[in-house]
Amino acid sequence: MALNKTPAGSKKGLPTLSPNLTVRMTPEYRKWLERAALHCRMTVSAFLDFAAVAHANQHGFDEPAPKR
Repeated sequence: MALNKTPAGSKKGLPTLSPNLTVRMTPEYRKWLERAALHCRMTVSAFLDFAAVAHANQHGFDEPAPKR
């Protein structure tokens, strides 16, 4: 996984950093992930956020996640 920061324009015309996360996966896995998120009535991003927080909590990491 790579965390990329690409410039984006702000309201005042100044560049801001917009972090993006790239995850490599097979087309079959992507389709599965999309179906799983749709089943839960979530976007893939929301589904992954929920899954990461739930997994961390299940393994004793109680620190609250910051806002995405």
